[in-house]
Amino acid sequence: TLARWLIIEASQVAVRVDGPLKSFYLRIRYKKGHNVAVVAAAKKMTCLIWQMLCKEEMYKWAPPLLTQEKLRKLELLAGMPREKSGPKKGKASEGGRPAYQAKRRVDKSMARIAQVQYEELVNQWKEKNPSKERQRLINQIVAGGDT
Repeated sequence: TLARWLIIEASQVAVRVDGPLKSFYLRIRYKKGHNVAVVAAAKKMTCLIWQMLCKEEMYKWAPPLLTQEKLRKLELLAGMPREKSGPKKGKASEGGRPAYQAKRRVDKSMARIAQVQYEELVNQWKEKNPSKERQRLINQIVAGGDT
């Protein structure tokens, strides 16, 4: 269907950008391959979008500057008045292009941090050797020892 195609196209773009979704994609791609990983990322995106809509929340890892720019574009499309560019009367300039580039670098570094945090979270989930660990616990329970 068209909706499925759109979400898969969106996930193919999303997995190229630093963030938790990219880390998820890389983990699945390592095990199952590119196509399966893209579909899994699309499913994860769909679940995220559904939860955000139900709970009326913003995406936790959204880059603030980019989000602000996109929201402003939507406001302009909706008919909000344009603002004058440049510094306001009585206020100094906020730095121009170099300041904007610095904000973008902060956004990108926040995305990298989010990706690393997600990877650390997943690494904490994984047991070192689950079958041996499970067997050790079973042996302790059978022997009457504490867990």
